[in-house]
Amino acid sequence: MLRWILCSMLAGLLLIPGSLWGGYGGEEAGSATKVTRENVTMEYPGKIQVPEVRSFQEPAGYRNSYIFREGFEQGRYSSAFAPECGSLWRFEENTTPSPEGNLHLFFPPPREQASAEELISDRGNWIILGPFDLSGAREAHFNFYLRLGEGTENSSASLSALVSIDGVHFQGFSFQGRTDGWEYRNIDLGQVPHWGNVCGKKEVWLAFVPGSPEARTEGGVALDFLRLLVFNPLLPPRATVPGSKSSAAAVGHGDILARYAPYLVQELQCTEFGDYPTCFNYDGNYTAADNWDHLGIDCGSDCDSYDGGCRSGFPLPAYLYGSVIETGTHYFLCYAVFHPADDFHCNFFQHENDLEGIVMMVLKDGSDYGRLRMVQLFWHIGFYEFVPPGSEGIYETNDAINGEIELIDGHPVVYIEGGGHGLCSGKTGASGSWYVHYQYTGTAGEPSAANHTQEADPHQVAVALRVGYGLLPIAVEFWQRRRSYSASPTVFMEPRNYSGYRFSLQGLGTAFEGNSCMDGTANPPWWWSDETDNLSEPETGDWFLDSAWYHEWQFNWDETLDLSYTYHPFLYNHLGGEIYGTLEYFDSPPGPYLAKTDLTVPHPDRSLLIRENVEIRFLTGTKITASGLMEAQGSPGTILLGAEAEPHGEIRIDGEIRLFKGGSIRFP
Repeated sequence: MLRWILCSMLAGLLLIPGSLWGGYGGEEAGSATKVTRENVTMEYPGKIQVPEVRSFQEPAGYRNSYIFREGFEQGRYSSAFAPECGSLWRFEENTTPSPEGNLHLFFPPPREQASAEELISDRGNWIILGPFDLSGAREAHFNFYLRLGEGTENSSASLSALVSIDGVHFQGFSFQGRTDGWEYRNIDLGQVPHWGNVCGKKEVWLAFVPGSPEARTEGGVALDFLRLLVFNPLLPPRATVPGSKSSAAAVGHGDILARYAPYLVQELQCTEFGDYPTCFNYDGNYTAADNWDHLGIDCGSDCDSYDGGCRSGFPLPAYLYGSVIETGTHYFLCYAVFHPADDFHCNFFQHENDLEGIVMMVLKDGSDYGRLRMVQLFWHIGFYEFVPPGSEGIYETNDAINGEIELIDGHPVVYIEGGGHGLCSGKTGASGSWYVHYQYTGTAGEPSAANHTQEADPHQVAVALRVGYGLLPIAVEFWQRRRSYSASPTVFMEPRNYSGYRFSLQGLGTAFEGNSCMDGTANPPWWWSDETDNLSEPETGDWFLDSAWYHEWQFNWDETLDLSYTYHPFLYNHLGGEIYGTLEYFDSPPGPYLAKTDLTVPHPDRSLLIRENVEIRFLTGTKITASGLMEAQGSPGTILLGAEAEPHGEIRIDGEIRLFKGGSIRFP
């Protein structure tokens, strides 16, 4: 999981770059230097000429609208550019894969004696866009693609991306370093240095300047595909959501999970059986620190390379782990792929236990199974976003959309890297690799040499060669054991706290225990995070625990996203614990499940809701804390505090408690 490896996307577009910022790969990996970002302040040397007719701004016809786009394909500046600016930039043809067409804008390497002050003082170096009317915008994002260090070998460069509300004083960011191909950037106009939120302003200028007051620029700079996206809550969405079906409909959560269960193409490397996805307790126990030892026999010492004598120690039935989170408008499906070891007797990066993940967003459009809108893959240390073919109405803001996902009968096709197990949308390995194809059947098959194939294309592999897999519940198999870090069997290492924007949970195991090779490097779903997010990172765990908010925060959509959960087995319905009773969509043990951790809802416009026929039992010392409303609906709709020991549980409500008929709060 720790490795940083180029991922060949099936769409042929975005590759993981050598830097930490995400974008297009064009040159050999490792030639880039890390691109840093600094806050900068600049003053434009003169008075900007404002066009009399502002025809460059597209009308905002719906909530999420691009009011400006520029790909430079005309080979000239549009009317959005201030006429006296940008004379020292030139248009060039793309020689590497480009985000937009055949042309881009290029600023050549400056003469050696040019200082940063000289670059900034020359108006011909400035590109000025606007002014844009953001008076109706609640949110706005300015995104673009850049390349740094063009035209010179091993030289870095800097580019300042700036914002002004008076046309003279500019605030923003300076990007400094050398890129490996095109890289995507987004500026949140609600969080501009010094200005703060410029949404609501009548006139907003955007600017680019090569260099910055703090950094010389040696190499050239390239720009392409500039876009300004605004969100105006007063306008209607382009697409409306038909009446949705609840989870109580004929099609349940298990049916939804089965409908979109991914088709997996698992590459095999080194010790081939070490790449078979399976269940955590494949060896008959829930002890994390013996999974490496039990995986193989006669494999040599820990962390040794494969010597040809290794054989499987236990059967490896094919399983994935799954969960469903539901709002009034969408389902969020998570599929987790477990391997007992990463790079088992393969290379330097090997470690005990490995868990990679997939999160899918499904629109409740009135049909039984809804409509797939986005698939996100967890590749080692980052999330990569894909949409079904032909998708519209999804606009990247804080992160780039990486391309389209391949589908087989509506099931997303996910390729799994051999050894390291990173998830990708296209073939990940070198020529000559072998593969196992996994398809959801509800029954766990066991792969063998008989169904190994050198054919990676799922459309070319006979059904008879495919291995069926089953689904296990994340809520029971992992979440129920999230505090298994102090007593045997031990699943996780020391606890940590989740602190998201809307929720917080304490005492969660956040790394699988291990004692072979690199220890503690695999994380459960509630501790997955994206180290490659642009500008600002989400809180660790939001991608899984607060999926609706994460998707709303990270992207803009034509459709409305309801951020209130109607089913959430890790937060609302279970109040940080497990529901007292059975989980409806899996064949799982009947419980009971006890809430074993505190829950905090920190914002006064949120509420805690204990629904009808739900009974929650909190152990001694746990508590519920809310600033808003707590509701208990129906019969029994009950909270029991201290039911298993002395009554030291606690409810702390700053707002009000509302009990509907049949609901109650009981103390022993």
